[in-house]
Amino acid sequence: MSNQEAVDMVIDIILQEHEVHKANAPNGNAGEVALFPPNNNMYSDEGGGPFQEAAERLAVEAYVRGSTDNIGVCVVAID
Repeated sequence: MSNQEAVDMVIDIILQEHEVHKANAPNGNAGEVALFPPNNNMYSDEGGGPFQEAAERLAVEAYVRGSTDNIGVCVVAID
């Protein structure tokens, strides 16, 4: 997986999470996409939110693509 493919996957996952929360927000409006929203609703009871989801899916993708080495993934936001 190229660096760009990994970045694109993470962005897609964050945007999907945002859409879910936007749909559940009053009037369907959750504002801009924020990596760290003021309230932690994106991260409660979801095992870490979109960052954790992205890390897990990247690790699975590496395995599915045939990685024969140890697989470790850490997703961080750099501002």
